Amino acid sequence: MVRSHPFKYLFGYASPKIATLFILAILMLMGLDYLNIRQLRQVYEKHLRIYHHINLKDLEKIQEPRKVTCSTCPNYWLYAPHADSGYLEHVVKVFEKIGYMRGDRDSKWDVLWSYNYPFVKLQSILENLASHQKVNHFPGLGHITNKGSLVASNFSYIPKAFRMPEQKEEFLMETKKHTDKLWVEKSNLHRGIRIIPLQELELSSRGTFLQEFITHPLLIDGRKFDIGVYTILTSIKPLRVYIYEEEVILRFCSQEYYPFDPTNVKKYVVADDYIPTWQMPSLQTAYNHMKYSHKQSLNFYLQTHGHHPEKLWFQIKNAIQELFLMKELELIKYGANYKSTRNFFELVRFDFVVDEDVKVYLMEVNMSPNLSSEHLPPNRNIYQQVVFNTLSLVGVAKKIVKNEENRFNEASEMLVNERDIQIYPAHCIENCTSCDIKTCKLCGHCLSARLKPVLEEAFLEHVNRGNTRRVVPQPMGQQDMQQYQPLEDSGLTEANQLMAWWFRGKCLQDAAWCI
Repeated sequence: MVRSHPFKYLFGYASPKIATLFILAILMLMGLDYLNIRQLRQVYEKHLRIYHHINLKDLEKIQEPRKVTCSTCPNYWLYAPHADSGYLEHVVKVFEKIGYMRGDRDSKWDVLWSYNYPFVKLQSILENLASHQKVNHFPGLGHITNKGSLVASNFSYIPKAFRMPEQKEEFLMETKKHTDKLWVEKSNLHRGIRIIPLQELELSSRGTFLQEFITHPLLIDGRKFDIGVYTILTSIKPLRVYIYEEEVILRFCSQEYYPFDPTNVKKYVVADDYIPTWQMPSLQTAYNHMKYSHKQSLNFYLQTHGHHPEKLWFQIKNAIQELFLMKELELIKYGANYKSTRNFFELVRFDFVVDEDVKVYLMEVNMSPNLSSEHLPPNRNIYQQVVFNTLSLVGVAKKIVKNEENRFNEASEMLVNERDIQIYPAHCIENCTSCDIKTCKLCGHCLSARLKPVLEEAFLEHVNRGNTRRVVPQPMGQQDMQQYQPLEDSGLTEANQLMAWWFRGKCLQDAAWCI
């Protein structure tokens, strides 16, 4: 039986050789077409790349980057060395999020955020500020942030210190009385801190001071640590001071404290290479797993080790209160050189250490504290929250858009009106027939043109305080307020007395004002 070739019916003939040759020819042609298409595609892509390269280069030559503008947006001026290097990234980000455009000294800026103390190089500008302009520093705050000035304050929360060479003799007498004490040498000009043997101390070097070393610090996992508390000064006459209540910065020494070696500063000085909370074994469960804050994690540790966190935070708040009240007159003196101190606010960080008895010591107050998370990215949320809450507290982060006639509309009745600030109705109506009585100065019919905006500003701070809480004037519960008499033998200036008395009145109206 003769088998038919499979291509017989396809091609109309029966020769298998011819059919096979035909198929091979078709395949060769298809291969050549594929190669040609591939080559054409490569040529096309090459020319496409060249075209786009030339086109983009031409565009770069003739077209400048578009600058986004906003005629109704407020502006901020960032005044800092190497401002765009990244260490102020979170400041920039917060300003952008709250609707501010970045300007410069020649723009109609509304907020100046300066990294350095600006009252020397920018003095002529800062002496002539418009009422709506805000600046993130207070004149004279160096009396609090300068190390030498701070240790000379005779302040109960600061370890005993002596300025050299002015207090050389007093220091020598102290060392004779307490031969077991260790001393650290500090300088106003740099951050270097180290324990130096008594016989090697330089007692004639100007600009240095010797401070008692806290020899029995509270340790966590064998490491010494400090607590950074962000603090905002909003007014000096009267004094109003707030802290960022929600969170703190915890920084642990890079090496364990024991066995103690005074020549090894890594054991007792918190440096830039500090260990963060999330790497500390005793805090990892609370912070990493349970998602508690630094502050809550510390509170949990203290409670589980027989300590009372409330004792710690009471001392910290009290230290901040006392220091600002102590330096108040010096701040007022420097502020008198300016048209109004209502243009200024200040964000600082108080750094504390704690001994094994949970006694608090203030180490320093940092002007322009670190707000960069470059080395520790998880801290970025803290820094952004601190900046946002600060700007919100002082009225920079607003929900009302400015206009050309009234740039920030500070006294807008949508935010606060004269009825919001009234207190003590029975006292004002029944007893204040004369405005000469001190407590009557807060009554509506006696309010001066100077005092009224002060109360409005205090009202707005309370409304906008976010996660900050007031420490000056000192908050109290409603029951305590019943007995509180700030105008009688309080030791406060009259401006501070009236401010405290006003907060007392608001507290009696609404418990939310008590804290």
